[in-house]
Amino acid sequence: MTPFRLRRRAGTKPAFRVTVSTRPCRRAVPGKTLETAGDRSQCSRYSSESSGNNRFLGGILCMESGLVGSLSPDCLADSARGGSGMPGGEHVHGAAWGIPPIDIHLSCRQAQAYLRMTSKHTGNPIYDTISHMKTQKTTTQTGSPLHLLQTRLNELKEEMDETTVDKEPYYDARLPPFTMGSITGTFATTTNTTGGKDKAREDILDTLQHISNSKEPTTVIFTDGSALGNPGPTGCAAVIYERWGVTEPFAVRKSVAAKSNNYEGELEGLHLAINTITRRQTTITTSKVLVLCDCKAAVESVMGVQQVDAYNSLVHTIRNKLRALKLQDLTIQIIWCPGHMGIPGNEIADKEAKLAADEATNIQYTSWTKHQAMKHIEAQAHERWNRRMKLNMRSEHMQKIATNMKKKGRTHGRRNTQVNINQLVSGHTRLNAYQNWKNPEVSPNCPNCGALETTRHYLYHCPRYEKERQHMLLEAENLYETYNIAEECRDTDIVTLAGMREDLPETINKQMYLALSRYIESTHRLDVLS
Repeated sequence: MTPFRLRRRAGTKPAFRVTVSTRPCRRAVPGKTLETAGDRSQCSRYSSESSGNNRFLGGILCMESGLVGSLSPDCLADSARGGSGMPGGEHVHGAAWGIPPIDIHLSCRQAQAYLRMTSKHTGNPIYDTISHMKTQKTTTQTGSPLHLLQTRLNELKEEMDETTVDKEPYYDARLPPFTMGSITGTFATTTNTTGGKDKAREDILDTLQHISNSKEPTTVIFTDGSALGNPGPTGCAAVIYERWGVTEPFAVRKSVAAKSNNYEGELEGLHLAINTITRRQTTITTSKVLVLCDCKAAVESVMGVQQVDAYNSLVHTIRNKLRALKLQDLTIQIIWCPGHMGIPGNEIADKEAKLAADEATNIQYTSWTKHQAMKHIEAQAHERWNRRMKLNMRSEHMQKIATNMKKKGRTHGRRNTQVNINQLVSGHTRLNAYQNWKNPEVSPNCPNCGALETTRHYLYHCPRYEKERQHMLLEAENLYETYNIAEECRDTDIVTLAGMREDLPETINKQMYLALSRYIESTHRLDVLS
């Protein structure tokens, strides 16, 4: 092991100590090759001093994960010439393994951090500071850390409005824990059935028949939510029988959002039903209300005692209104009703909810759960990375796979073979043509036949490997025949052989990758070069 001391650059944390191995590059080992006395979350570039020669250790030493691998002398020599410190370059390895550049990664995390702050409630010091900064920005706030976080969100949010993102759970310190548990004593909820939807349908019809035969008047409400796509235009509806078996039903519907999901539509349907009861208390003469909803998740969220993960502000509002109705001696029971099972009230509610969803296409409001908003920011960050890759990547093969920034490198077989495949895809190989491009003193010709030794020559033309090549291409052809792939899609380029085709099933991609692995290992051309 040869020790290298790192000289700290101006303005950075104390230097790291790195041990450079004389062996080929290997998988990173946590905590074995790098120690730090500084902040482990810092990411910096460092220069090394070895025998009086300054060499730039390319790439980024990211201490956030605590994983740093041993660098071979060949890697250091490559970085001294301006490379990334690893064969293939950091852009290539990032694309192959789904690791974004550090600036894009940090921008994404900063935007998400600001979004979490904006999802707090009025009265929270962080939320109040953000609100004040938006309305009365001063010169001292311009350029502040909070302002910079806001800038990161503005860069990545696109059509999303942070004011429409679901608020975080609200905890009222004046109330004892699990105060909502008192609701379950009066508002019974039924979502568990052992006989499936058919048995549940029979139970609902029996309950409704019992109400019809009973002398005690009961209000029955069917609710439903609908989204034209998920997410998509969303609406909800409630069908109300003020006295079941006596009065005719009337329907109310509401457009929820231009882009939301079925779950919010179902919650809004329950909210619409509770609101209607509250407004019509003077005309509703019954003391019992039965609400039937065909979404188990919505019923369980409203009737539970825990904070929910999504739409907690809406759920909190519904619970408060249920508590208010309970204090007025109104008994409400919310039960699950199977949908699309021919129950008349549910069928009417379903049609009305779809009409409301269709009307929602004309409104501008779009609601977001916090989870959806976070994923949206990540998607925009990956799109930014995608654009950068297309501009920076010179390799025609890498440009083919740059459209999927979440693609991860495969982990089948030997580690050295994985490295060789990534290098073949990137074009940054140890074959002679690329080595000659870096060092004109190296011959660009194939040591076997004298032709220019490119990736294409090694894979498809060199006569030395004809037998191994026939085995590989025959495996590829058999895969296409087995899975009945169209003729125009039967490519055997390096992206296909590396198992990186998005339009092929995962099983084919895996088998293609293994076929290429066997070719590389059987030719032994890259063994001493890996």
